[in-house]
Amino acid sequence: MPRGLMEFAGERTLTRAIEDHFGPLGWFEGAATLTPDGVGFIYTEAGLLTLGTAAALQAERCYLWRADGRLIEVLFHDHRPFHRFETHAVGMRERHCCDPDIYDVVYA
Repeated sequence: MPRGLMEFAGERTLTRAIEDHFGPLGWFEGAATLTPDGVGFIYTEAGLLTLGTAAALQAERCYLWRADGRLIEVLFHDHRPFHRFETHAVGMRERHCCDPDIYDVVYA
């Protein structure tokens, strides 16, 4: 596994704002764990999802991370592409359009 990718191994805190023009503002707080799988990482996030004033729910999501030169390719669990980012970019931003949704991703 490329050295740049290995630097991400382990667990990190995660926060996510969810904006929906048709519904209440959402918020996700939890942890992201990157576990080696022989060709990259399985990225798993788990935590609490709150939508508006509703009670918080347990939520979980998995992605695959794969090295591609200086880039990391992030795939959905079924291997469809999600986005890519440069391993040493600070404040990297990426946009993924999945009509009708738009995902703006920021790594800090």
